[in-house]
Amino acid sequence: MLKKDLEMALNSGMFTDFSFDYGGLRIMEMLTFTNALRWNTWGIPEDSVRNMHSPRFRMVILSNDDPNNL
Repeated sequence: MLKKDLEMALNSGMFTDFSFDYGGLRIMEMLTFTNALRWNTWGIPEDSVRNMHSPRFRMVILSNDDPNNL
């Protein structure tokens, strides 16, 4: 179902990016057609950012698990 929905979004020509929670990164990497658009992701653990050198990322947001929102 997800694959079909993403393919429909891509084929519509209405989108420039796929946005998803960091937990979905492996799925997005497995679906090679998703490389046609730029990626936005959030909830990234600080230690994982060093490994994200792909030009496909337009926006990355670190995880904010600080209970005080500092």
